[in-house]
Amino acid sequence: MAKATLDKLMEGVKALTPDEQQVLRGHLDALLGTMPVRPTEKELERKLFEAGLLSEIKPKAAADVYRKFKPIPVKGKPVSETIVEERR
Repeated sequence: MAKATLDKLMEGVKALTPDEQQVLRGHLDALLGTMPVRPTEKELERKLFEAGLLSEIKPKAAADVYRKFKPIPVKGKPVSETIVEERR
């Protein structure tokens, strides 16, 4: 939908009475309720596994693994500067 059309529609909705807006919302909710729901990543992986397109479903890395990460202190100039200099 073009932005201009959407803007006109939004202005029209603002001009409606609160009761009319509620009726419109009911229609939109009913319309959106009939739309298919996108599967979650886990559901998609399970379906792909069942179809034989995945050989295994690997567990996701736990977030606490990244929280335990400690950067290594480096003496001298930052590594990013060294990389930029070497590319020149």
